[in-house]
Amino acid sequence: MTLETWSHWLFISGAALLVAGWLGTAFVKDRQYERWVYWFGSLLGGSFISLSLAGRGWKVVVAAALCIAFVTVLQAYFKTPYIRIRGRNHAFSMQDSAPDPSDAKGDEPPSMPPRDSYPGRVTASKTWWLFVACVGFFGFGGALTEWNAKTLPAAAIVCLGALASGIDDATRKLPKARGQNTQAIIAAALSVSMAFLPPILYLIGYRIGAIRPMGYGLRDPVARHYAKEDDEPSA
Repeated sequence: MTLETWSHWLFISGAALLVAGWLGTAFVKDRQYERWVYWFGSLLGGSFISLSLAGRGWKVVVAAALCIAFVTVLQAYFKTPYIRIRGRNHAFSMQDSAPDPSDAKGDEPPSMPPRDSYPGRVTASKTWWLFVACVGFFGFGGALTEWNAKTLPAAAIVCLGALASGIDDATRKLPKARGQNTQAIIAAALSVSMAFLPPILYLIGYRIGAIRPMGYGLRDPVARHYAKEDDEPSA
């Protein structure tokens, strides 16, 4: 068997194991077994794929392994409860960060998400750090490649997102940046290449939402729950 044929079949085997590990969790009912399937398939499949590139040099092998590991961990953090360290789940959403069903007490009623959480049960702190990463990525990317027809749409999306976020926060009667002042200051500083339009549009949106509440914040069950408290007269 030639080196090219060996690499070809090793790549196919690795890809099959990787896909099986990622999709196979849907057929497993136990949370712990789900983790094993996901991480075992990712580790073995990623190793096979990386080794299949050995003919191109060890640097390519290491780069491929790092890329696969990055995607695997990123997907696990944002979409699953599979990152478990010292008995605690670490994930982007509160739902995936919650204890496993086997660890939770059955007599505890489901809790209402915090008032400043985002749809999908995501904390304000984690969401605003994600905002910082997005502003920094697109801001520096646009500055390095120069703003043109290819990069301006990304900046426009960030600006529109800032405007919508401001309207939504004011509609829900939340403080500016939902109280995440550190992340807001960093994001504003990173928007220098966008002429500070994201923070400016956020403040404009916040003013609009304060004057005329609108959008999903009026329909979200979490916002409705706390809106009832706002309507109660203070003692």
